[in-house]
Amino acid sequence: MLSLRMLGILMLMFLLCDADSLCPDSINPLRLDPPEVIGKYGDTVLVNCSSSEEYLDGMVLKLGNTNHNDDDDENFISESLSLSDWSVKAECRINLNETVECSRELGITIYKTPDTVTLYGVDGAPMVEGAEYTLDCHVNNVAPVQKLTVIWYRDNEMFSTETFNENTVTPVNVSSSLRVTADRHHNGALFRCEAELHLGPELNLTTASLSYPAVVHYGPLIKNCSGPFSGLEDEFRLDMLPCHIDGNPPPTVQWYYQNMEIGADELLKRQDSGEYTVVFKNAIRRSHSSIDITIEYRPSFACNDHYEVKEGDFSQTLCEPEGLPRPNITWLKDGEVIPTPQRWTRHDSGSYSLRATNKHGTATHALDLDVLYCPLILTPAEVVVRFGDPVSVNCSTASTTDFLGMSWEASAGGTGFEDKSSLTWTVEKVDEWDIKPQCYMTRRNGKQCFMTPDITVYKTPDTVTLSGVDGAPMVEGAEYTLDCHVNNVAPVQKLTVIWYRDNEMFSTETFNENTVTPVNVSSSLRVTADRHHNGELFRCEAELHLGPELNLTTASLSYPAVVHYGPSFACNDHYEVKEGDFSQTLCEPEGLPRPNITWLKDGEVIPTPQRWTRHDSGSYSLRATNKHGTATHALDLDVLYAPELKHTVDYITVVEGENATLTCGARGNPPPVFTWTCKGMNISASTTNLTITEATISATYSCTATNHIGTITKEIHVRVVRRNIPEAPAERDCPLILTPAEVVVRFGDPVSVNCSTASTTDFLGMSWEASAGGTGFEDKSSLTWTVEKVDEWDIKPQCYMTRRNGKQCFMTPDITVYKTPDTVTLSGVDGAPMVEGAEYTLDCHVNNVAPVQKLTVIWYRDNEMFSTETFNENTVTPVNVSSSLRVTADRHRNGELFRCEAELQLGPELNLTTASLSYPAVVHYGPLIKNCSGPFSGLEDEFRLDMLPCHIDGNPPPTVQWYYQNMEIGADELLKRQDSGEYTVVFKNAIGRNHSSIDITIEYRPSFACNDHYEVKEGDFSQTLCEPEGLPRPNITWLKDGEVIPTPQRWTRHDSGSYSLRATNKHGTATHALYLDVLYCPLILTPAEVVVRFGDPVSVNCSTASTTDFLGMGWEASAGGTGFEDKSFLTWTVEKVDEWDIKPQCYMTRRNGKQCFMTPDITVYKTPDTVTLSGVDGAPMVEGAEYTLDCHVNNVAPVQKLTVIWYRDNEKFSTETFDEKTVTPVSVSSSLRVTADRHRNGALFRCEAELHLGPELNLTTASLSYPAVVLYGPLIKNCSGPPSVLEDEFRLDMLPCHADGNPPPTVQWYYQNTEIGADKLLRRQDSGKYTAVFKNDFGRNQSSIDITIEYGPSFTCNDYYEVREDGSSQTTCEPEGLPRPNIIWLKDGEVIPTPQRWTRHDSGNYSLRATNKHGTATHALYLDVLYAPVLQEGNDTPDVVLGENVTFPCSAEGNPPPEIQWNYKYMPNTKLTETTGRRQRNITITGATSTNTGVYICTATNEFGTMTRAVTLVVKEKSGRNPSKLIWLLLLLLLFIPIIYLIVRCRQKKRGEYNFVPSRATDGSDIPLTPTSNGVKT
Repeated sequence: MLSLRMLGILMLMFLLCDADSLCPDSINPLRLDPPEVIGKYGDTVLVNCSSSEEYLDGMVLKLGNTNHNDDDDENFISESLSLSDWSVKAECRINLNETVECSRELGITIYKTPDTVTLYGVDGAPMVEGAEYTLDCHVNNVAPVQKLTVIWYRDNEMFSTETFNENTVTPVNVSSSLRVTADRHHNGALFRCEAELHLGPELNLTTASLSYPAVVHYGPLIKNCSGPFSGLEDEFRLDMLPCHIDGNPPPTVQWYYQNMEIGADELLKRQDSGEYTVVFKNAIRRSHSSIDITIEYRPSFACNDHYEVKEGDFSQTLCEPEGLPRPNITWLKDGEVIPTPQRWTRHDSGSYSLRATNKHGTATHALDLDVLYCPLILTPAEVVVRFGDPVSVNCSTASTTDFLGMSWEASAGGTGFEDKSSLTWTVEKVDEWDIKPQCYMTRRNGKQCFMTPDITVYKTPDTVTLSGVDGAPMVEGAEYTLDCHVNNVAPVQKLTVIWYRDNEMFSTETFNENTVTPVNVSSSLRVTADRHHNGELFRCEAELHLGPELNLTTASLSYPAVVHYGPSFACNDHYEVKEGDFSQTLCEPEGLPRPNITWLKDGEVIPTPQRWTRHDSGSYSLRATNKHGTATHALDLDVLYAPELKHTVDYITVVEGENATLTCGARGNPPPVFTWTCKGMNISASTTNLTITEATISATYSCTATNHIGTITKEIHVRVVRRNIPEAPAERDCPLILTPAEVVVRFGDPVSVNCSTASTTDFLGMSWEASAGGTGFEDKSSLTWTVEKVDEWDIKPQCYMTRRNGKQCFMTPDITVYKTPDTVTLSGVDGAPMVEGAEYTLDCHVNNVAPVQKLTVIWYRDNEMFSTETFNENTVTPVNVSSSLRVTADRHRNGELFRCEAELQLGPELNLTTASLSYPAVVHYGPLIKNCSGPFSGLEDEFRLDMLPCHIDGNPPPTVQWYYQNMEIGADELLKRQDSGEYTVVFKNAIGRNHSSIDITIEYRPSFACNDHYEVKEGDFSQTLCEPEGLPRPNITWLKDGEVIPTPQRWTRHDSGSYSLRATNKHGTATHALYLDVLYCPLILTPAEVVVRFGDPVSVNCSTASTTDFLGMGWEASAGGTGFEDKSFLTWTVEKVDEWDIKPQCYMTRRNGKQCFMTPDITVYKTPDTVTLSGVDGAPMVEGAEYTLDCHVNNVAPVQKLTVIWYRDNEKFSTETFDEKTVTPVSVSSSLRVTADRHRNGALFRCEAELHLGPELNLTTASLSYPAVVLYGPLIKNCSGPPSVLEDEFRLDMLPCHADGNPPPTVQWYYQNTEIGADKLLRRQDSGKYTAVFKNDFGRNQSSIDITIEYGPSFTCNDYYEVREDGSSQTTCEPEGLPRPNIIWLKDGEVIPTPQRWTRHDSGNYSLRATNKHGTATHALYLDVLYAPVLQEGNDTPDVVLGENVTFPCSAEGNPPPEIQWNYKYMPNTKLTETTGRRQRNITITGATSTNTGVYICTATNEFGTMTRAVTLVVKEKSGRNPSKLIWLLLLLLLFIPIIYLIVRCRQKKRGEYNFVPSRATDGSDIPLTPTSNGVKT
């Protein structure tokens, strides 16, 4: 017989028979073990096939071409399979019947590892740096290829992989190619490839190639060879230098000196000092470097043994030792060291020893000295005087015996011979450079002797300028020359140029020329660019050493070195970072320009991380790139984070005596250490779980998880409950319904509440008790309490219900009596305005409002809500309250309207708002000048100062006063052309003062003041003939015969005639008529105008077309003149123009002997030696102050063709021309007045000197740029708030608050007047006002911000709640969260409407979902709704026949389950039975008799109330019995009814009527019973 399973299979097969008897996998009974085989070619594996179906028609295991049958009918076949056939297949089949067949195929993977894996390189030849090459990895005889991955390694670092898409099973040969760009850093790197077969999760077979060493050839790179170097004579060789060369193949080296080869092993002599060049070469390229080498040598003397010197001569040149470094000389006399003599005196004759010392040794020399002298005394004997200053020297003698007189001989200030022993030479103004006065003394024998004072006439340099590297940055490793130009200095032999780098002196140069007149000299400094010098300030100083105490220094401006260099890393290999930290400062490469950084992970480029997260831990590679190269760095990153918990509070319930395990489960990095505490006592450590054994008492346990990043604590509230004892019920109620149950009423308005009950069986009546509006007791099921005018604040009416048993219960409606404020007033700052930067308090006074706990004061600024305050007092009567707001005055807040609103939140749809009047913020602040930088221009007689766009922002409005040439001027005065110049405007108010200087040009319309007739000479310029006045300078148009003609340049003889001149500028047009008579000499100059540079050659040709009235011509000139020649063509030529005002004349002699001549217009020019811009004494500017920048143009001619153009950041904004008419070179300056402004910080100023020498010849010389550094106080931006942010994710340094200041301001945050770190993560309790204080040396600024820390929803609720029927649901389980979460109730997984009041049907399991914008939280709870008993309906008057059996059932619903009791007369045949839990009790009467007749009362009671039901039993006679018994029974019944009635009435009068009251009232208090009679209290 077929099994049911088999029948099912057959039925399914039948349904699928149209699909070629398919056997779906879901019903296929076959099982292969193993289901998949992975084996090496040639191996043998065991294959098992089994079936879970017992009833088969046959089972076959096919291995290759061989079938193996299940001969034993065991539904199991086991056979060996040889993996020696690449295409072998294995399949197990069964026949379920004649038509249905199932099969299962064995997955077979046959693999073969490669025979060889070989890596082929670059044809055996080395690579060349920069070229691309291909490496090939050949994998031979591998299968299956689709599971093969070729992995490329370079020095054990994986950096490329390749897989293969072919689907083959037999072995194949494959190759993987890798493209590499040769780089010197990869020379010697080991490349290898690995063939990895991925055969399963735990089976990866790898075969590796041999390593291929990369040989990279690259050109020489010279290191440590910049110099300068020095060595000792006869001990130093070139091969001792630290020069290092990196190159492959190793380069050869050859040294050159003065273009001649020199061996590196030669010992060098002192004469070999100089520049050497080293050339490194290999097969790739050639590289060289030039080095300055100084060969030093020991001291030695080559002096005489005897010297005669004159008194007053200098001692320095007497006997100079040789040596390098220059030896220090020590003079000794009589074996004692003496000070080095400066000038010889007559007392210095004697024997001396000289000792010369340098770092290489010491030499000595002995000599005798004889000092010859004239008995004259010069006071002073040495004089240093500035050119142009006065000077005097006194000459005297102490000799009177051999003395006739003395005199001074000099080019200026000389005296006659005088018979005096003291005579003074005086010059008021030294105007000679080589002045040498001599004082002569005549002895009695007529012989003379004389003395000459040593006079040094000096001049400090006009300028000292440092020129750098053509405005371009230096590149590391390259050599550059800095030049220091010292202009117009004397005497040069006393000049030392000192080079400084960042105030450190590192080179000096002196000058050997012996000149007395001023010269221009330069000093050059060779520097090799190095990254450590980037940003260093180079400067040079020209120091005149004029005496022991007179050194005059002139310094250049500093030259900031900008050195570009390739990227490099100096980072660690491992970093620990904190979650949330910024990534930018982790590992910064060096390089200039700043390198671009690329992050790589697992060989793939990833976006640059911004802030670290815990998921970012791992290995990374950083690639830094700029235009000078690329650098890489590998690092491991470990992201640390503080311990975290999914929930910080848990609630669990455990049955008394049972065990409970508490779990902390915090995660962190490093792993946290756990500590468990309870009631402040440590109870366990270092474990995530805590086991409580046999729990007895409820307690709160704290688990603290700590690592060095942070700490978190989890509280677990353990509640221990007794076994099988229900928990204490929640608040109870009675079966009354109040409509409405909650009332909101305004004080003085009417109010009413209806009280009703659905119960009629256990109900006698109800009443309202209240201080007003109470009712008497009435037999009604609905009663309304009404008050026409509420005049009590704490009104609490109660509705009572009286049950049949006389007990009572009551309910009280929730009544909120409110009153809106009488006034809401906002008081400000004592009626006075605020002052910018100070803090003030605004107060909102809310008067006579109730209830205050429902009040919220909301602050608005220009209708934008930015602060709220609530009140915690629980009062019902009206009170006065205030809310304060702290504000920091800011000019941007001037005029803003502040107001406060008092909002009574009385219900979901009842919010009553009373607003204050708006308070306008009046902020006083000092003047801030805008749009007043200039320069400006206006039209004469139409322009006033009050028409300027100068705008001043200030409160109170500032007063304004203008000044011109230090005199007050009215802003309403019309200005004239002569009023152009610098004006100063001063703005003042009570807070401060500000000023600005402005250049104003008064323009005017064109006008002519010319003659009507002019005689001019041919060749004269036309420009100066009749110049119109006007500003801007008018454009002149020439008209002849009413037609516009080109403006004449030089007059020709054909230009005689009448003309009209039209002058036009933007303000108007003027015309003038004139007659022109051109007088001419018939000579032609070619060219007539010449522009030539001083020192260049020049020539002009003179010719005439006249031959009839012509004798000859000639050139007269200071140079290049010719004699008179009978030629009509003659050329004047000068090979080198060395005059500034050269004026050659070509003259022509007519036959009548008269002459005429013409002079070419020759302009001799010289471009400036230097153009320098000097700033603010090297100090930065301070915002608001005025400064002068000076542009010095040195040695330029002609100055009248010079224009100085001022640029700011390449924008031209001022020009100046010069009116002097000079031809020789002069030095001029142009000044620019600037008012420092923060927006100009970093602006580059420069000036250009432009010589306008013709329409197409403008020569420009530019100064170096001057970077303006402007210091200014902090200005706060983007810091107004109030922001709302998320707990544990926000720090103060994440605010967009930014202060612009120079120097950059420091910032300190304050919370509740206490400093707080800006990197602290804020929590919900940290909401409030924060103040940021920004400071630098130029000011202080602060801003206060209200920050609200929001947080996601969370529940701290119980898992179980008991509630009373008809109770409110709102306070059952409130989640925490900000913004306040929206709550959704779910039951059985479905969303339900939010319950308003509980009904008995609401008991069950619920899920609460709380949601705000930061997340969602859920909480599961069980709700148990308690209610009073309700009895099941039954037959209240059953009839039973005498002798029969009868049962009275009594059952009730209620929560808690009610207890049921029967009240009846006991008889022997009556039996009481009950169910489990006493929820149902039945009375059974066996063989009813007349004695069983009566009333049986069933009572159901629980803690919520009581309900009764009466059953009246009537026992009837059986039909056919003696009627007399029935009659007697009726008579007895008639007798007992009046008696029972009298008893009941008597008891009622005695006891009155009572209402049943629950054991506890709704507020938990015991309520006394109140007796009533006819509804009136007794």
